[in-house]
Amino acid sequence: MQSGGLWVVETMTATFATSAVAASRAPFLRIQDADGKAIWSSYYQLNVGASSNGTYVVSMLGGTLAGPGGSGTSTFGIPLIPLEPGWALSSSTVLIDAGDQWSQLRFLLCRIDVGTDGYDFGRVFPPKDAGGSIAN
Repeated sequence: MQSGGLWVVETMTATFATSAVAASRAPFLRIQDADGKAIWSSYYQLNVGASSNGTYVVSMLGGTLAGPGGSGTSTFGIPLIPLEPGWALSSSTVLIDAGDQWSQLRFLLCRIDVGTDGYDFGRVFPPKDAGGSIAN
């Protein structure tokens, strides 16, 4: 990523296909810091069964969980989280089977340019034209 601004995730999308082995899986998408610790994680969709093929979408626009048993599309909301150097966007699965597979991981990132005061252009804090004092 280029420097000079804050980078945020607008959208993450991936496909998760399960094998024919009977079991329940819990797939999720996440943001990890440079030490591998989870900063944010999508909702665990529990009980994704055998022979399922689901698309998972994480978006700042949000959404609701949809798609029975992991088939179809599941959409989750993500908060505005500025990414730090060394952070990673990833997928993971609780109780994954050897035949399960993540594919088509795609990410849309947005750079927010910031001014010398650390705020995005167009905002100044505190407001320079705020006269008077702050009342309790």
